[in-house]
Amino acid sequence: MSDEVELKLALDSGVCPALLREIRRFKVLSEKSDYLTNCYYDTEYHYFSAAQMGLRVRCEGGRFTLTLKSGGKVTGGLHIRPEYNVSLDSEAPDLARLVPLLPEGLVPDSVLQQPLQAIFSTDFERRSWLLQSASGAQIEVALDQGVIQAGNAQEGICELELELKTGELADLLDFVAELKLSGAVRFSSRSKAERGYQLAGLKVPPPQDWAKGWLDTFNQAERAEKTQQKITALLGYEQALIEDTLQSAPTPDFTQTVERVGAFFNLYHYYCTQGECLGENEALRQSNEELLEEIKAIIRTHSANWDNQEALQALSAILQQPDYVHRMCALIRLSQNK
Repeated sequence: MSDEVELKLALDSGVCPALLREIRRFKVLSEKSDYLTNCYYDTEYHYFSAAQMGLRVRCEGGRFTLTLKSGGKVTGGLHIRPEYNVSLDSEAPDLARLVPLLPEGLVPDSVLQQPLQAIFSTDFERRSWLLQSASGAQIEVALDQGVIQAGNAQEGICELELELKTGELADLLDFVAELKLSGAVRFSSRSKAERGYQLAGLKVPPPQDWAKGWLDTFNQAERAEKTQQKITALLGYEQALIEDTLQSAPTPDFTQTVERVGAFFNLYHYYCTQGECLGENEALRQSNEELLEEIKAIIRTHSANWDNQEALQALSAILQQPDYVHRMCALIRLSQNK
């Protein structure tokens, strides 16, 4: 078992050429290109999806690997999760081969006896580079482009995964901070497995009450004894709000639009008025002040013309700016400080 530590960026496909040029600014230790086919499995009663796990068989270069990923922890776009792998002789998901590697009780014996069924697939081209950062850390950068398929439904994949191979988490965050990004790009907390389960209809996100969510987050942040706990609570709320905003179709409902834009106003306003939680990071303070002004401009325009689609498009554009990635990177760093 190993803990996978990675950052994930969701991209617009038009960003890729410039991003590839940017990657080559760093020292490239090795590179390769593969086509990966992945089939995700579950029991009849969907034990693994309900337990926030992903069970898959991957074929890469004619080699088959069975992998179980448990829920782990996602903070912003930072994914830290236990991962268990075993080689297979074929594409059949032989779960018994994986059992000796699993902690006792992670998968009950009753589940191990149940037959598995294919739920969805994720097939994509992966171009990957093992890079050496300025600090000497080794980071694998993988550009995945392909498709998620569940029955007749499908969804595109275009994302950049940055996995820490050697070094410290700070090295990975420094590396992302050094990247010169352009176009529509953002941190993503949704794994391919989560997207696949949603596409298959096994995980339907419930409607969110973001006003109540903010109140709960505010109270949690105010009760936090450490800055790290405060930032973690705020960052979790923000990333969930971002994901929901960019997944949702523009709503014609004026009140819902006001609540969504208002949730971001509350968040940025909190950072601006509770600046001590940001320590001495002056760039982060300025970023929040600028974001607050941009949200105020959206609110003024929306109040004047009641154009919900225009307001949400303006909000979405803000959330996918390269500078927003660097801001989130700085917040993730604060959330990891002990």
